[in-house]
Amino acid sequence: APICKDGSLIQIVGALKHETISLVCGVQAKPPPTMFHWTFNNSGELSMPVPADRYGPIKPQTRITNQWHGSRLNYTIEQDSDYGTVSCWAENRRGVQRTPCLFQIIVAGRPYPLQNCSAVQSTGPYGYRT
Repeated sequence: APICKDGSLIQIVGALKHETISLVCGVQAKPPPTMFHWTFNNSGELSMPVPADRYGPIKPQTRITNQWHGSRLNYTIEQDSDYGTVSCWAENRRGVQRTPCLFQIIVAGRPYPLQNCSAVQSTGPYGYRT
């Protein structure tokens, strides 16, 4: 059955209200996963399925020692109840993932404003630098 890639079971992700974050669920699986599904839980009691049209597959990436597969969910925080735990499960011919990959979505603080900066025009590929 699939397992979370690199053994990472939980990721903490900070997000602001009305921000869309991209969650990538990567798993190691041989044979490759035939299906991914996502759930959301904000209360600790009931997990709600995330509609399948909200996520999609990621092309397999070959690494030196393993191959991983993934699914990407673009998740938008609209209200306070959208903060919580998003879980991702993969399934292949050998079975369903026993332990999901977890994303703990927490309130992010706004970054501090820049101080003592100036913009300088550059001839490099990015035009300006600070």
